[in-house]
Amino acid sequence: MQLALSATPMEAFKKKLEKETKPLELAKAAFGLGVLYYNENEKIKSKEHFELAIKHGTRLLDYANFYLGLIHVENKNYNEAKKYFELVVKEQPQSVRKVEAELQLALIAKQQEQWAEALRLLKYLARKYRGDIKHKDILVSYFEVASSKNQKQEACQAALLLYTKYPTHPIDPTASGCSVSLRDQERRFTQLLLSAEFDQIRVEIQKLTAKIRQDSKAHPQEMGFYETQLGE
Repeated sequence: MQLALSATPMEAFKKKLEKETKPLELAKAAFGLGVLYYNENEKIKSKEHFELAIKHGTRLLDYANFYLGLIHVENKNYNEAKKYFELVVKEQPQSVRKVEAELQLALIAKQQEQWAEALRLLKYLARKYRGDIKHKDILVSYFEVASSKNQKQEACQAALLLYTKYPTHPIDPTASGCSVSLRDQERRFTQLLLSAEFDQIRVEIQKLTAKIRQDSKAHPQEMGFYETQLGE
């Protein structure tokens, strides 16, 4: 059955749900309504339709479970939310939502003040998903949790990774008492170059070279990398 061209997506999915008899088509309509209701912040209706989609055998089971987990998080039903995110994590073949589900599990541990578990999960995720689009979000959460529990070594590890790999993030490791080496600076500038953040590179190098020149104990070779970048 084709969706009516003149109908809105909401109307079309409702009509499809009323008239269809095939389970997979019913699942598609219910899932579509679940997403639309979720985006309109009608979470009760969204939950009902995702559950209906699962009942009819949706092929997007991992997405339905992920949305249900989010709905339970927003309602502060953390134990229920964990059940859905754990289903996403266990999905085979691996779900594209797995990283986000694992991050949600870590954030739930944080909300429930299960600090050791939150740190364990975030440290694991930071190591496992280094190339993932969610890696920066993972590191931010890792830093926040470690800092809040005065775990300086863990906090500095996260801060330095953010500083070197995601240099447009405003974090300053030194503000948390973390040491920044010249090698860290080189890695940061390399990432800035790759991102074509030339104005930021020049500002940071000028500040750093001024600081090094003021330090009478600095070895002249330490200036090499930075002066090369500045063309001096």
